[in-house]
Amino acid sequence: NVEKFIGKKIVQTETVLSGANNSVYALTVERSEGKTQKLFLRMSRQGDRNKFVSEKNVQDLVRTKGIPAPKAIALDAERNVIPGYSVVISEYIPGSSIISNQSHDKRTRRVKPYIIRQAGQLLKQIHDIPVSAGYGILKEDLTGYEQSWAAYVLKPFETSTINNLVK
Repeated sequence: NVEKFIGKKIVQTETVLSGANNSVYALTVERSEGKTQKLFLRMSRQGDRNKFVSEKNVQDLVRTKGIPAPKAIALDAERNVIPGYSVVISEYIPGSSIISNQSHDKRTRRVKPYIIRQAGQLLKQIHDIPVSAGYGILKEDLTGYEQSWAAYVLKPFETSTINNLVK
């Protein structure tokens, strides 16, 4: 079903992350010229259809500003490809994680300073992108659900949220 969805033959699958609500798989697929390509398949049981659509829209936007972000090549927010799951398949961007760039000194486990600077520069570029309205988690149209930053930050402390956690 996934091969039909992306129009490519999957030659290898590797589990990257498997949790209660979200799973991530690295796929190696055949390309038309006989080479292979690495993709990521992410699937989620949680949330509304907006989750991956909003994420794709944000990634598309940041790429227009020169910020590296994966490109979604296939998106099923309607949960048809894998019943019960929203699915997004994205291109792989080579790189390394912050964790893999920690110093080998077991006492400090410090991240190399140039990695922190690079991450900070990218985060600044992302935060400099104007959003037309709202705060917090973004809707498909890239506006936030909350009317103020304070409302977004305090949302977990609302009485209804706390009552649901206690039940």
